[in-house]
Order: sequence, then structure tokens, then C-alpha cells
Amino acid sequence: MAGIYRETLTFPGCSGTEAMFLFLFSFEISESELLVRLRNWTIRRLPYSDIKAIELPEGAWIRWHFGVTERWVNFSRQACIVIRRKSRFLGMEKIMIINPPDRDDFVSRLRAKIVPC
Repeated sequence: MAGIYRETLTFPGCSGTEAMFLFLFSFEISESELLVRLRNWTIRRLPYSDIKAIELPEGAWIRWHFGVTERWVNFSRQACIVIRRKSRFLGMEKIMIINPPDRDDFVSRLRAKIVPC
């Protein structure tokens, strides 16, 4: 598919069934939105226009965040990405947390798609 970047579902040291259970979610960067997929189903869409900031916390696991938090993380030791959203819920900040296999490459591609404020 032209224009769609899909994270691969592989993990160093794992193959076959092990990799299948480690990565339940996959993350796609399409032309207009970030897609969270469970196998072949798209379960969450986040338009690029709603992304306020992208943070790369230190370490594999993230600290406590205040606000409305969506966690779309896989059962692995991959480092997370914190996406702060422009929209709010009852005055609280909305946050999405994901952990694609190649975090740095994924963030660089995602930042290229974000609409500047």
C-alpha cells in the first residue's frame, strides 16, 4: 500500500508464536491518522490534527500520568511513546501511550505527519 507505514511484528530473539503473543497491537501511520490495529481490525484512529506533542520517556515503562489516558501497549520491554492530544475531557488532558517495535523510526515518521500549531 502506497503511503501507509506499518510497523513490523517482529522482535529480536522471538519467532512464530512467541512474537504473536508479544505484539497484539500494531501501529500504522496513514495519510491522515495514526491507526491502532489488533490483528486485522482497526480499533483506534487518532487524526494528526489532534496531536499536540510527542514525548519519549526514559526507560521501557512510563510513569504515572494525570488525565484521561489510553494505553495501547504490547506485552514487551519496548520503550513507550506518550502522545499528548489537543482535545480535552472535562478540562483534563488526553494522553495516548503506545509502544511500537522501532520507537525512534516510528516517532520520526509520525512527527513528519503532524500539523504544526
